[in-house]
Amino acid sequence: MPKDVPKIIFFGNTHFSCFVLKKLSQFFNILAVVTNEPKPMGRGRINSITPVHDFSKKNNITLFNIDDLNDKLFLNELENLNADLYIVVAYRILPDSILKLPIIGSINLHTSLLPKYRGAAPIQRALLNGDKETGVSTFLIDKKVDTGKIILQKTIQIDDSDNFEDLELKMMNEGSTILQNSIDLIYNNKAQLITQDDTLATKAPKIKKEEIQINWNESVNVIQNKIRAFSPSPGAYTFLKRKRIKIFSSSFRLLNHNYPISSVISVEDKLIHVACKDGILMINSLQLEGKKIMSSEEFLRGYNILGESFSDE
Repeated sequence: MPKDVPKIIFFGNTHFSCFVLKKLSQFFNILAVVTNEPKPMGRGRINSITPVHDFSKKNNITLFNIDDLNDKLFLNELENLNADLYIVVAYRILPDSILKLPIIGSINLHTSLLPKYRGAAPIQRALLNGDKETGVSTFLIDKKVDTGKIILQKTIQIDDSDNFEDLELKMMNEGSTILQNSIDLIYNNKAQLITQDDTLATKAPKIKKEEIQINWNESVNVIQNKIRAFSPSPGAYTFLKRKRIKIFSSSFRLLNHNYPISSVISVEDKLIHVACKDGILMINSLQLEGKKIMSSEEFLRGYNILGESFSDE
């Protein structure tokens, strides 16, 4: 590791965060990593660690597992590390007690072209809204969420076939690159910071449970976007004969018809064709509650649903 590189403390939890951390650790001095405490998960309530925790432990990086970010002992330890920069990726809001500690400041990687989609769910919101492009942004963190001065941005194309997983992968790759460049610019005092225009800001609030359910009275394009936004997790869902079904992959065509909305009108071409108000949704993969994810072809081997209708419950 070269001597003249910034000393960094990294804050993150998710596999997105971990991907970025792996990239940064190749080029920078990661003094320590901050991530959430292990939490009991699943039916066995076994403690589960974050991907960031796992990577840091395996690579002998100093690790802080903490939920109380205002813990005095933790703050003292952070201060004693005397880091140049704090890097925040898919984490949470840092309190002022932490933001005042790094010598230079704190950088956040955000998955939108700020000031568009400020908030917790920018990737899902872009897909739900049927956007054709989005991007990643790096900015210097200030007191208000996602409002700091922009360091760099990169536009990302959204293909019609992209779901959440596809778009997130694009963002991980592009985001890692612009974050690395942003760190270099800030550390060497070469960044040309851009103040966000608050009049152009839009919000990307956390996804509510009721938003994940399919409303068959909406446009087929809206339904398709919902399936993309929540695939592979948590999965947009509906009901068939009072059993929950998650839909993970589909396509559609606009079509005027007289079929009852939400009815299964055909099982041609190994796909389940569902009537929507302005078109036909063709389901490629789905999951019946208690079963594994399967293709429509596999599903249809065990279930005859021609003429049945999906419902709200």
